[in-house]
Amino acid sequence: MQKKVFCLLIFLGSFLGLSAQISNESSQAEPITVSEGFWGLRFKQGENRLSSSKVLDIMRETNDEAYRLMNKAFLHNGISWGAAVLGGGMVGYGLAVRDDNPNGNVFLGIGIGVVIGAYILDSSYNKKSRRAVDIYNAGLQTSSFFQREPQINLVSTSTGIGIIWRF
Repeated sequence: MQKKVFCLLIFLGSFLGLSAQISNESSQAEPITVSEGFWGLRFKQGENRLSSSKVLDIMRETNDEAYRLMNKAFLHNGISWGAAVLGGGMVGYGLAVRDDNPNGNVFLGIGIGVVIGAYILDSSYNKKSRRAVDIYNAGLQTSSFFQREPQINLVSTSTGIGIIWRF
């Protein structure tokens, strides 16, 4: 009799442990929020602040469509920063030599054009990042394994003891 009770307790304990592990894993997939900051977009998952590369890593593991869009946004962001630095340098150089060199106005004009292109790419990064986060968050809601917490109940009847596992 003691062996049966001991086996039942081990069996029940393993189910409770499995249930706790499954519910813990399902709660780790939290939605990502996007907000506007001074230096660009800020990503948060729960209370944790995420860099855009960390968001890209999370999407690589969980949602292929969101990952592809975020990867394209990440590329636009890199090109945007490079173009902004290059265009700003050209504008600065053009302003510095404009009085002495007639080519200063050429540098100024090209630099302004490059800065405008950088702004367009930065806007594309913002739109694509927000869209990728929306796709990721929508995927979390539809691919949830459990719609509610699993429950394990120990019940007794006139014929014996049983376990009910509802999920």
